Amino acid sequence: LAPSPELVGCFDHVQAGAVLLDATASAMKATKQCLSEVGAWRRGGAPWRCRSAQPRSACLRSEDLRHIAPALAGSGILANARGFASLRQKIPGGWRNIALDGSERPGCTDEAPGRQQLGTWIRRSVLPRGYPHSVREGYITYVQWTALGLLAGRIQSTLATQSALLAVGLGAGAIPTAAAAQWILKDGVGHASAIVFATAVNTRFDEDAKRYRFYATAAAIGADLLAAGMPLYPQYFLALASISGGIRAASGVASMASRARIHASFALQENLADCTRTGSTQAKISSLLGTALGAGLCFMVSPTPLQVWSVMVPLACVSLYSTYISSRIVTLQSLNVQRTERLFQHMLLEMPWQEAGPFCQGKALHAPSPATIADEETFCAPYTSVFRRGLDLQPLLGPSTSWGARIPAALSALFARPQPRLELEAVLPLLYAASASPQEAGKWSANWYAGQTYAIAAQSHDLSSPVAVWHRSGASARSKLQAMWHACALRHCSELPGEIPAEKVHKRALQSWPEVLAAVEGAGWHVESVFLDGDGACLDPLPPCDDAGREPE
Repeated sequence: LAPSPELVGCFDHVQAGAVLLDATASAMKATKQCLSEVGAWRRGGAPWRCRSAQPRSACLRSEDLRHIAPALAGSGILANARGFASLRQKIPGGWRNIALDGSERPGCTDEAPGRQQLGTWIRRSVLPRGYPHSVREGYITYVQWTALGLLAGRIQSTLATQSALLAVGLGAGAIPTAAAAQWILKDGVGHASAIVFATAVNTRFDEDAKRYRFYATAAAIGADLLAAGMPLYPQYFLALASISGGIRAASGVASMASRARIHASFALQENLADCTRTGSTQAKISSLLGTALGAGLCFMVSPTPLQVWSVMVPLACVSLYSTYISSRIVTLQSLNVQRTERLFQHMLLEMPWQEAGPFCQGKALHAPSPATIADEETFCAPYTSVFRRGLDLQPLLGPSTSWGARIPAALSALFARPQPRLELEAVLPLLYAASASPQEAGKWSANWYAGQTYAIAAQSHDLSSPVAVWHRSGASARSKLQAMWHACALRHCSELPGEIPAEKVHKRALQSWPEVLAAVEGAGWHVESVFLDGDGACLDPLPPCDDAGREPE
């Protein structure tokens, strides 16, 4: 009788299992024999080294496993779909090979050459792990220019310190105790100045990192030049040293805070801490080299201010130029007022605002990439808007009524930019009942938009006057970005030839926002966190008081 197919299949599986068990036993026997031979070699004291001079703990030589390979090959364990003959593993100082096919494989040496080990250590110290794949393109160029700028800055700082020490020793009736007291006092003034400056600038370090980094370099140069001139007026050492120390401390805070944002722009694999660590190492190496070179120059250059300045001015130029070039390489994906206006201007120019009929129907919007805007961005001189019509972003209404309210505004005007004042009449239309079209009161037209998440006010008959924008407290980043898009659309249309009705502009700005947001996100911009708070004077609509005259909570 012929066996059934099921019986034949079962017999095949049993036979295959027996073969596998036999192969496994053979492999275990061969492994045991190999291990016993290795133990004998070690008891005999003979060195166990690969022909490729690989360390015993770092490489498994295929010749040493030739007893295992036939058994494993015969059992089919070595067979795989891709036919790998060996494995390579990364270890400190090189690679090791793990091969079981009986052939020699080149691998790492017992010890890497001293020069190679030194290069590996330096690379790990000054570059992030996984470079160049863990950072954005242009990182190494940024590091080179930054290191050059820090080197020049440290040399001039060393020369300035020499002049300051000379000045404190030349004061009338100066004694060591008094000199030490003045030196400590000027440091205290510097620390206090840094605290005031950092509090006044606040989040603008994140908003405009490249600008504050460049300004920090310029301020540090000014502080050093002032310190170099102290020997001319040793009797005013404390005052001059306090001013110089305050400027230097404030510039240090600005430089440190702005570098954090720049390092974040280079990090690709959530490795901000690693980029910060390498940035600190690079700065310390430049500082050490600069201090050594500066100390050498102190023996060659007379401490008179004129000669010190003649050396410091070229160094200052090198430092400023290096900071400028390195900052040009940085591409920030966050959105502040300047980058947002430049981004939206490109998009507004593509849209047919003056055409009748459906708006942008069937036309895909294109948003420029962060790299394109970075090439256009300015950070040395104060930013001038790309729109002729101005923008008041969350301005204060009317004059401040309390001294406590004037202090932050004064500090912001001194260290950042002045806060504009807008007449109360601008927001009177917002007190009227909500309507789909802007309400008017006198010369101002204003309304709430996008579910009352932001308000826009503009003068009805004066297209040269600024457009005012307020966000509601707690507004999302996308809502703030939409408000900027709406305001930029109004400003752009007021510059076009002919007159476009304001209601038409408002309607098209709201209709086009979903496509605009999709294009901005597709270009690689970060829209989850934006820096579009302006002066921070947000507005909230409140319901009327109850019958008892109590305001709502």
